[in-house]
Amino acid sequence: MVRLRQLGIASALALAAIASTVAATGATADASPQGLAVEVVDRLEPDPFATLTDGVMAEAEQVIDRYAAAMAVTGDGRLPDRSEFWGYDRDGFVTLSYNTFDTLAAKYPDIFGGGAVDPLKPIAYVGYVGESEKEIADTLQALAPELDYQLVPLPYSYAYRASVDERLRAAGFGSISGSSISRYWWVNVDPERLKSDPTEVAQALSEAIDMPGVSAALENALDVAAREGKYAVAGPVALIPERPRLEEYSLSAGVYVARSDADGDSAGYCTSGYAMKKISNNVKYQTTAEHCVYNGFTVARSGTTLPTFLEGMRLQPMNYYPDEDWAYLSVPSPIAPPVGKIYVSATETHPVAGAWRSTWTGDARCAMGATTGKDCGFDDGVWCGYGAATYSMTGGDSGGPVFYPYGTVLAAGLTTGACSPGSGYPVKNIYTRIYNVEKAGSATPQFTVITG
Repeated sequence: MVRLRQLGIASALALAAIASTVAATGATADASPQGLAVEVVDRLEPDPFATLTDGVMAEAEQVIDRYAAAMAVTGDGRLPDRSEFWGYDRDGFVTLSYNTFDTLAAKYPDIFGGGAVDPLKPIAYVGYVGESEKEIADTLQALAPELDYQLVPLPYSYAYRASVDERLRAAGFGSISGSSISRYWWVNVDPERLKSDPTEVAQALSEAIDMPGVSAALENALDVAAREGKYAVAGPVALIPERPRLEEYSLSAGVYVARSDADGDSAGYCTSGYAMKKISNNVKYQTTAEHCVYNGFTVARSGTTLPTFLEGMRLQPMNYYPDEDWAYLSVPSPIAPPVGKIYVSATETHPVAGAWRSTWTGDARCAMGATTGKDCGFDDGVWCGYGAATYSMTGGDSGGPVFYPYGTVLAAGLTTGACSPGSGYPVKNIYTRIYNVEKAGSATPQFTVITG
């Protein structure tokens, strides 16, 4: 039987505020909500996922730390059974939850607000829009009667937010932050772009959120927000008139791939990522972060240069291309051909079983870096336009593999660095998600992860 858990007092108050905002603005699940006010606010409501999981995250981090330590002693590369650490069938719960979210997103796009899983407890958070609470509950009962869930009121459908995300990126507003059950997207607006042509910026944003009638009001709100250090909110976006604050994890000591500048001088270290294979001809390549090889920089392993075959877009505030921090490296002799394994230490190596492309928030993520080694945490939505997670990485770890320990090791992405969308916002570890590494700048996948 489905159990509807009650919100704690703090969570209930925060989410009630969101619900009251919905009622006040008249927001619906329509693909193009009309009549929504543009406003300037002093602060932004916290993301519902952060509110819902605040009381369990510390304990969840302790569980994932014990699990990460156990990964090192299995002896054969297999992952330990997560149920021994979470106290229930964690893999089964996540599978059921994510499959349910996928079905809701496909079949009920107008009323499904998004989904996430609790990092510790077997609870699925399911967003609903408007007056659809009973309809969503009835649908969950039919789809997954054994699923323990908690309903979360949200002002906009997941499908609408996803379409806004796509249009924002196409319009050059790629620094987007939030979880898969966000009330709105936090979006950086470059102050220089805003200063250069505020009318163009406001027009592009109003079209991206499918609210063309608010362009003039949005231009005024952005002007006030930029001058007074505030935020402009319009429909599903909260606009931050600052550049994201970026930190690359490359210039430090590491053990995997050495960097050299165009003159051949040493320039720190990065970490090798996944072995990938080009779909059209089966040629194998090694990956790392693009910012490790930009502007004539090269990387080498054991003294042999790994020529850059293809690279994405560099991470930098002035020319910001989110989720494209990947590079493909040719692997010449005498370096052994790349293989589908993650090397952690002489006693810990994990075969890669495939790729993980889901975007739902809340379950485990691990990363391997030349400086830090292996560390694990939890998926934390998107941050500055990249995937985000709670593990720890540092200088020298750029380009290393981010993976999902889901019974087997599944490739989730490549370490980029850390980012904050603005002053007063937390700094989170970010990574380029694997589906963008696979597409390599194209509309469809051009490469595939080599399995071990």
